[in-house]
Amino acid sequence: MTKFYLEDNVYRKDDFQVHAVVLRCWYEGNDGIPISEDPLMRNLKPGEVGVAYYPLGRREICSEDEFELLDRTFRPGSVCKRFQDDTMSGIVLNTHVNVRVQHAITNQPLDRWIPLNETNPGHELEIGDHVIHDDWVGQIIELFDEAMVQTSNGDIRRLPDLSARLSIGYKGEDVLVQAAGGNAEVLKKISESAPLSPDDICLGLRHRLAAISWLAINQTLSPEESAIRQRPKRLWRAEEFDNLTLVRRRTTVRIGEMITLKDHGNAPVSRHVNKITEGDVIEVRHLIVRDRKTQVTVLWQDGRKETKPARELVPHLHPDEYECWPGDHVLWKTDGKSRTAVVQVVNPSQRVVILKFTDGLESAPEIEMASLLEIDPHGTHDITTNDPAPSPDELGVHRGEFAFIHKEGTTNGSVMPRVPKIGELESWVQDVPSLHTMQSGGFTDVVYEEGLKVIMSEETRGAFIPTSIPVKPVYWFGYVSDLCTDGQIEISLPHGEKALIPLQRLTRLYDGLDQLEDMFDEGFSEEGSLMEDVFPGGDEWLDGHEAGNGSFPFPPGYANELMGLDWGGDMSIVDVDPSASAGGEEEIMISDAMDTYMDFPGVDPPQFPGGLPMDDTSITPLLSTTPVPYDPSPPTSQPNGPLRDSENDDIYWKRFDVLSTAPADHAFYDRPVAQPSRSFMARLHKEYRALSTGLPASILVRGYEDRGDLLRSLIIGPENTPYEDAPFVIDWMLDADFPQTPPIAFFISWTNGNGRVNPNLYEDGKVCLSILGTWSGERSETWQPSRSSLLQALVSIQGLVLVKEPYFCEPAYEKFRGTGEGALNSRLYNEKAYVLSRGFILRALEIPPGSLEDEIRGFYLSSLPPEGRETEGHPGHDQGHAEGSSQGRRRGRGRLEKVLKGSKDLISLSQALHGSQTQCGPLSQGQPPASETGPSPVPDEAPAIPSLTAGGILSLQRVLSKLSNIQANSSQSSPEFPSTPS
Repeated sequence: MTKFYLEDNVYRKDDFQVHAVVLRCWYEGNDGIPISEDPLMRNLKPGEVGVAYYPLGRREICSEDEFELLDRTFRPGSVCKRFQDDTMSGIVLNTHVNVRVQHAITNQPLDRWIPLNETNPGHELEIGDHVIHDDWVGQIIELFDEAMVQTSNGDIRRLPDLSARLSIGYKGEDVLVQAAGGNAEVLKKISESAPLSPDDICLGLRHRLAAISWLAINQTLSPEESAIRQRPKRLWRAEEFDNLTLVRRRTTVRIGEMITLKDHGNAPVSRHVNKITEGDVIEVRHLIVRDRKTQVTVLWQDGRKETKPARELVPHLHPDEYECWPGDHVLWKTDGKSRTAVVQVVNPSQRVVILKFTDGLESAPEIEMASLLEIDPHGTHDITTNDPAPSPDELGVHRGEFAFIHKEGTTNGSVMPRVPKIGELESWVQDVPSLHTMQSGGFTDVVYEEGLKVIMSEETRGAFIPTSIPVKPVYWFGYVSDLCTDGQIEISLPHGEKALIPLQRLTRLYDGLDQLEDMFDEGFSEEGSLMEDVFPGGDEWLDGHEAGNGSFPFPPGYANELMGLDWGGDMSIVDVDPSASAGGEEEIMISDAMDTYMDFPGVDPPQFPGGLPMDDTSITPLLSTTPVPYDPSPPTSQPNGPLRDSENDDIYWKRFDVLSTAPADHAFYDRPVAQPSRSFMARLHKEYRALSTGLPASILVRGYEDRGDLLRSLIIGPENTPYEDAPFVIDWMLDADFPQTPPIAFFISWTNGNGRVNPNLYEDGKVCLSILGTWSGERSETWQPSRSSLLQALVSIQGLVLVKEPYFCEPAYEKFRGTGEGALNSRLYNEKAYVLSRGFILRALEIPPGSLEDEIRGFYLSSLPPEGRETEGHPGHDQGHAEGSSQGRRRGRGRLEKVLKGSKDLISLSQALHGSQTQCGPLSQGQPPASETGPSPVPDEAPAIPSLTAGGILSLQRVLSKLSNIQANSSQSSPEFPSTPS
């Protein structure tokens, strides 16, 4: 269990006087950290923590058990809990910080707690601060510092602090060296009057030059006024700082940070005389924060407000996608429609929420209880449009965000409750030092050279020239301090006033540092180029050996040619560049489908009916004419152990088939296709061969004569997982570079914008898997042209993605397996996945995907044919199906009957367990922590979904009602498979 978090203030159990700040935690992503001399830069083990001691500065990695907590860092907008596995979370509204300090030079302490609001920051500006000038909002990107140093001979000099590592009170022989920052010319000049000495001491620091990127302009200006307001200059000297208006919300302070008291009368002071000039006297009033205690005011999801010591709360590291708090603007998505609403109160243990709708529909209630599983707090995908791309405008605003205020009578131009975001980072800021070489360059060099020029050209003796940044009234920009349940937003203005503003009159600021972070993330993305290749149209499918200009269909009947080929003899691919693969020979081993499981402890290889063919002579003809019975047992064991067997019901269908035409609803149907090369055809031959003999009974694949580059697969969710009996359809494309590059997958998501059904299956179609090149992994897990196959990819999806505890498929969450927090989040994720996958069954039956219509209806709805009647195909197959392509038979009412019974039984069990706890209202204590008895792993035989919350029941009942109608209509029509045509 996690004991400490980033920025925690702690002390050693063996010495209360030794304080430290937590800089690294074991739960952080630390894979692949390079070897470094820094003692903190190594991978941490669970239970370890990296700290920096104050004031010693020593850094080390220790056991969490060696420390106790002093104080915890929160800021307005932070999400917290009372304990890690509590279902109730809260949002921090305000912080109330008190500090203990000591003088920076003399170390004289003030033996009382001082409220933070009675202090000033040690510097007038900090990197990341927002400033205003001439109707423009800018952000401090870089600062150039000047230091005041007293040398061993008593001289006091103002020097450039090129290293930015000096602090007031820093004493030692390297003070001047640090100030020079490795610049030999500067070091020579500043040390010529006195030798380096351990008595050298830094008496003061100030910012001499600021680089400001101007992001966006006042939104109350008319277009004509905006056009004449040019961006202000980027470099500002200290004497110009009083022309700026600072916009800063000071909510916390770090241990070791410099501050000054607003009331200097009660502050200790040290005086330093320049022994060279015998006249200059420097007074130092800076204080160092040596201890801190924080109280936070929290708004809990149930609407209660509470002020508590920060150390009694824990950060909520992984809020789920449905988490929201009173005042949040959200979308309620159900039945293919969405409504806008404001959250009033949430019952997180039962996953229900009270909403106040803001869309003004007179025919609908204004306030209603809804399932959290139907709430979208982010607006990532809008089901009212057909555009699967994320919207650039998020829903509402968040506490702590900066926002522009539009004039009364005007709006931000977006559809409520979406709020646009503006702010353009200037081009010079994007010219940054190389992250690969870590060499200086870009705008940092400009600031360095300009600042050095200014300081080195001046008289270096004498005190700092006082500078200040005045507070000026600004009514068009501020930060979000609260969200009201009537939908209005409380904005705190720079000069201290507060205003209630309607959401439609706000535009969020796109922070410059956030833009830099996003830019770096995009630069290091390992997935971007691949996804760009998947979705845009217009690329012709050209083979490296037979490039052509036109687009040609595959030759008619080519699949039949493949079926008739001799399957014995040499299996190597012809017409392939030997350098393209490590082995120099294309050889698909069907047994390699098991390789995926080798690096996953406790995961057994898939067991295929009749075993895997290991050589050419054992492979049966490509298309079997005998239907294979569906074995309801899962094709593979899950990480938690083997799954349960289901009842011994039979269903007959053809696992692999090649149909005449591809369906128009195929994700890649509109992609152009060129004439295939011989090497492609030979490789396709081998892929078909592997699929025809190696597919488990719960995976169906269809190929197409007119589009050999396309396939469609249907995977039935394994037993005792949240995906049990649900259909998962994935479209595949083999592009021009196949098999040198992996097949391209597109997952057909039917979540209606209500989130991902699995961490690896995205709503936009992306399938995140190492073998597909959409996730970084070990070389043994990635696509290898000479060994990997489409069969291996399919089995990987069923065996490694559609698992019993999908929450832990997210790499960052695997390390929380076995913790109370991990157990809670996994349980909630399983419920979501279960409810959403029941919706997949409904969607598949309402609008079956092309070329799988009969298989889906047969699996879920078909009744038993008359005794002794053998069927050769499903009725009603369209012309795209080859004759006799699909067969289905099962006893009973079809799998839908089992789905309905299982879901209804689960609802009854859940209602009996929870009783009256399904109401939405204030909860005084939330759910009891699982940690009281200790988290236990989910036993292999335990049900994946032991019970449902009230919110899960609400959402599931909507689906079950429609599924029951489909079953009833199917019963009335009594569909049976026709007898074999004579």
